[in-house]
Amino acid sequence: MEKIIIETNPSIQNLNLCFVRDQLHIFYCISEEKNGRVYKIQHHFKNGQDWKVEEVCSLMKGQILNPIEIFVKKDKIQLLYYHVVEGIEQLFIKTYDCKKEKWEGGQQLTNSNEKKLYLDVLHIKNELYITYCEYVQENLIVKYEKYLIEENYRKIREEEISNPANCQYPTFIYFNERLWLCWTEYDYVVSRYSEDEGIHWSELYLYKDSKREEILRYKYQTNKEENKILLNYAFGKADNLQFIGFGNLDNTDKIPLKEKSFKRACTQENFKVNTFNKEEFLNKQEKSLEELKKEIQKIEKRQKRIEGKMQEIQREFYSEQGKIENIEKIQEIQDRLMIIENFLLEHTRGFKYFRKK
Repeated sequence: MEKIIIETNPSIQNLNLCFVRDQLHIFYCISEEKNGRVYKIQHHFKNGQDWKVEEVCSLMKGQILNPIEIFVKKDKIQLLYYHVVEGIEQLFIKTYDCKKEKWEGGQQLTNSNEKKLYLDVLHIKNELYITYCEYVQENLIVKYEKYLIEENYRKIREEEISNPANCQYPTFIYFNERLWLCWTEYDYVVSRYSEDEGIHWSELYLYKDSKREEILRYKYQTNKEENKILLNYAFGKADNLQFIGFGNLDNTDKIPLKEKSFKRACTQENFKVNTFNKEEFLNKQEKSLEELKKEIQKIEKRQKRIEGKMQEIQREFYSEQGKIENIEKIQEIQDRLMIIENFLLEHTRGFKYFRKK
């Protein structure tokens, strides 16, 4: 017997589903009638013979509605979604306990000041891998973050993976013990891979076929817990459904990675989230103030030395100017004496004789 679970509604977006021990869970976003920028995340699941519907949370979208992503960890469903905070899209995560049929408290994962687009996640062992695009100087770059799953999600790595360009649809694929990160850039597919769980990344590879053929992004869904390949999406050719963007690198070109003007990368050793030592912070501030005072004192001493030099130059200038003025006066007196002498020579013989003698 067939039953309609969700009726057709043009305001429904981001339809997702997953299985937890053969129980189907359906998620989607639906806009509010009063405010088109506010969406509610709805959760459908079968409770006995009936379908239960509950509202998970509300979110505020930016210019566009970003995707939501879900993954299953044992008997819990992890839901990731964007919510606008002070005008910027930030990533949040909430957990649903299927045994208790209860949503647990959420956690904000990102806090950067740049707008974000797209989203893909991958759960491997006890680690969560997240990728999205972020605006940097009006360009889109591919960002990658890695979290250790403990009581909360603790960020242990963050890195820019692509060149600043028109990057879109970043996609994780775990295949043959390599973590691939693929995306589209202009009209072609680019990817990099890591062999050490996202610590170091390969060069950038451009897939030549993607420039000649039509490429689609396929969604992949399975209820198998163990797979040799882990992915939510994959790029493939439209004609023969052949995957592209990971695996064989024969038909690729290498793209030089531009030197970043700023690198925002961190490691497990130097990245801590939600930690604040007040005493240490105050000590650093006090030390910075002392160093600043020393720099100011050095500048003041240099200023005094410069002022002293300027005064010496001024004294020398006025002294030289005085000499010039004296020379001009002497020249004026000599000119006047010459006039008198010529007059006397012309009119007085005695003075003329005296001068010759």
